[in-house]
Amino acid sequence: VHFIQSDNDGKGRIYDFYRGKDRSPYYVFSDDLGNSWQSGSRMIEFEKQWPYVKYASDGENKIHFVTTESHPRFWDCSIYHAYFEKGKVYRSDGTLIRDLKDGPIHPTEATKVFQGDPKNNAWTVDLHLDKDNLPYTVYSVRNNIDHFQYRSARWDGETWNDHFLAFAGRALYEIQFDYCGLAALDPDDPDVVYVSTDADPVTEAPLISKTDNVRHYEIFKGTT
Repeated sequence: VHFIQSDNDGKGRIYDFYRGKDRSPYYVFSDDLGNSWQSGSRMIEFEKQWPYVKYASDGENKIHFVTTESHPRFWDCSIYHAYFEKGKVYRSDGTLIRDLKDGPIHPTEATKVFQGDPKNNAWTVDLHLDKDNLPYTVYSVRNNIDHFQYRSARWDGETWNDHFLAFAGRALYEIQFDYCGLAALDPDDPDVVYVSTDADPVTEAPLISKTDNVRHYEIFKGTT
């Protein structure tokens, strides 16, 4: 994922965030519209597998991100938020975590949005910024292989407001039991979300088709 920021003395800098060969998140940047690139740093490191990250830029100085500690197959994942600005990483409230020249951050150093545990295993899904450049996110939580839910969270400038959003149904695949249908936030309206689920998003009743009597995934639009 790449963003054009007003860094480089206002001349514009392109940041490219990517997964390296060890699958950890890194970044590179270009000050000449992508004709040449300079190596940045490793962003995040975790001792067990690798984190999963979603990014959103304000187009000026800050690139927000939400992350897990690891893959939910290998860890009881929580959700964390921080933002990147000119090579440094900050907590949601603006507290400096570290200049990445001094090494990557650990996920738990960021601001915790949701606490995971063996029965509530979280995974990042989507992230955007509102008109005031405050982040809002949606993520999935696996309670067991047949029971997922979506949760949404918004930063109001002082705290994260985190809520249950909808039931997400079952895992998509038996072999990949952390995968669900996912969700998408409206980038222009933080009150609107779309979710994919094979369960009623409100009651969790299975969505059985009257045509073939088989359970199917459907897409729902919700307004919070």
